[in-house]
Amino acid sequence: MNAHGAAITLCIAAAAGVFLIALASRLRLPSITLLLLGGILLGPEVLGVVHPHTLGDGLETVVTLAVAVVLFEGGLTLDIAGFRRESKVIVRMLTIGVLITWVGTSLALKLAMPWLKLDLAIIAGSLVIVTGPTVVSPLLRRIRVQPRLHHVLYWEGVVVDAVGVFVAVLCFEWIAAGADESALIPLGRFASRFVVGVGVGAGVGFLLSEALNRRWIAADHTNIVVLASALLALGVANTVLTESGILAVIVAGLTVSLRSRAQLKALKRFKLELTEVGIGLLFVLLAARLDLSAFPRAGAGLLLVLAVVLFVLRPLNVLVSTWGAKFSWQEKAFLSWLAPRGIVAASMASLFAIRLKRLGHPDADLLETLTYAVIGTTVVLQGLSSPFVARVLGLERKSRATWLVIGDPWIATRLHRTLRQCGAPTLVFGTSGGGGEGTGESHDEDPLDPDSLNDPRVADAEAVLAVSADPETNDRICAAWADVVGSAACYRWDDSDVGQRELGRRLWSEAPGPGEVKAQAEAGLVAIDAVDVGTSDETTRFGPALRPLLGIDEGHISIVEQEATAEAQSMIVLRQRIQGLHGLMHDALILDKHEVSFDEVLEQLLELATKAIPDLDVERHRAEILERERSMPTAIGAGICIPHVYQGSAQRSMAFVALVPGGLEHRGPDGEAVRLVFLVVSPADHATAHLRSLSAIAQLGRDRGLVSALMHQRTRGRLLTLLRERE
Repeated sequence: MNAHGAAITLCIAAAAGVFLIALASRLRLPSITLLLLGGILLGPEVLGVVHPHTLGDGLETVVTLAVAVVLFEGGLTLDIAGFRRESKVIVRMLTIGVLITWVGTSLALKLAMPWLKLDLAIIAGSLVIVTGPTVVSPLLRRIRVQPRLHHVLYWEGVVVDAVGVFVAVLCFEWIAAGADESALIPLGRFASRFVVGVGVGAGVGFLLSEALNRRWIAADHTNIVVLASALLALGVANTVLTESGILAVIVAGLTVSLRSRAQLKALKRFKLELTEVGIGLLFVLLAARLDLSAFPRAGAGLLLVLAVVLFVLRPLNVLVSTWGAKFSWQEKAFLSWLAPRGIVAASMASLFAIRLKRLGHPDADLLETLTYAVIGTTVVLQGLSSPFVARVLGLERKSRATWLVIGDPWIATRLHRTLRQCGAPTLVFGTSGGGGEGTGESHDEDPLDPDSLNDPRVADAEAVLAVSADPETNDRICAAWADVVGSAACYRWDDSDVGQRELGRRLWSEAPGPGEVKAQAEAGLVAIDAVDVGTSDETTRFGPALRPLLGIDEGHISIVEQEATAEAQSMIVLRQRIQGLHGLMHDALILDKHEVSFDEVLEQLLELATKAIPDLDVERHRAEILERERSMPTAIGAGICIPHVYQGSAQRSMAFVALVPGGLEHRGPDGEAVRLVFLVVSPADHATAHLRSLSAIAQLGRDRGLVSALMHQRTRGRLLTLLRERE
């Protein structure tokens, strides 16, 4: 081993791997595509920059450690509860489908290459089982197929990783023990490796989960302790019995996932970053060591096996798995077409090839040749053609529709509920926990967790609205989701300096931020509600006191920056609540006669009040009000008059409203004719509540836009609706 050359190779491979992963993310391509090409270009057969052979036996160590980290992450990610909830189609694909792919590929290899040993054909067949979410998820985001297809493909990729690795590890353990003469000895060693791997993995996973659940580990050290535990499981298992470590890390990760799911959120970003570094390094090294001449040497047999895997086994897998399910032939055809292999398959193929070559298997290199041929063919052929195939089959979604609301739980939940009331599809995340409870369409995972970006429920995401009171959190939300919905569809509502923020488009800069809105809402001063826009005459009521935020028209959401228009059917508004107005407006009437006197209006309002207060003395109160109007008029201007009386039998303060579109001779101090008369009736001993009611109506009158909208009403129901919008 050349120490200097090995160090240079590792540094270049790691740096190139990370850069290529970042570039693939920017181009929205599966990272494996660029990693394969980059590794081959940097390898000895092209540019000669990366030389894996300089690592000597250390290459196996690097591969083993990287694979251990990747598979430990796979164990952590595996959601058994989610697996149990899925349809029988997915369960069949992960059981019968796996068996079809494994056995079918092994038989095809043996028939196409008769000289190949059966044990090597069996392990080669096990390596092409996995599809993997790291390849499937970027493709699904780009293709945007129907939800049920996205659902099946995503969960197949997530769970089949662990299933495929488990099968491949079992096959390898069998082959590694197969040199012994007695048939019982390989079986015993196989069982021993299985017991050691499961035992050590479960033990390490149990101890780690206990430490996490009991909070024995400081938050600052959680990530490194988890990583150390994964490496410990690998080392201990291999020390007890060689070749049992890989199974141990999978079991350890799965055990932690099952027992400590609440503590996993803090680990996910760290493990993702660490895994991507490992994947980048690993893939560049492995692609660089490929013998390109091995592919043409494999000849027609390799092409035949590829054809069987792509065009026979996958369709057979889908047909059997969807038997009896209501899948159209177009959906079955698309599922049959899309099954790209990825990072786990490549890693396991190279690791097993290195180890089997050391055990003396002359055709061990064929594992890499077959696996990388399947990877390259499926990623390039299926990855590039899948959007076209989905479009031809009529399975591509016409447009995105769902808005994701992420941030402060109270703000996010309130926006989500009001949008759903208006028929707009939304999904809510909460960055502080509990934000989605009881909302119907909620996501309780961390919105910054990369697993959330690939969840089938967000496949239809059109835009993201970040509503955290913390601008830095909104930065992270917009940065994370820009790859899913595009940077132009990332919006933020906060108090940040718009000139200093480049991530996400800032909305409603003249409105208070989420933190202030939440505080005011808890104090009963403001509310977030849905209102009908109504006619063009009614849009005048929108303004600082009834601030439009979002417009909804036939389920489509649009941003409202300043003034509302009649183009939207409904509005989500931030409304100022007028103290004392809640429950005050009891009933209303509209008097559209050409000539009507104040006396007539007053009489009809008092008669209307008797429906709520039967023993109301109409004549006495009418005379009392008219007498007061002569000495102390209650017209306050803006076309509003507020006559008021006390009634002993009244249970609470109530207002009865009359709209006179033509106006009265009665005029306010501004000279404007009275057109809105509010009769307030309060209990005799409730002077404070009575004054609060009068003040609330007077505050209504100061909103000239609202008054204008009220003046244009033609039905009592709509008149009351507009008045109650300010409660």
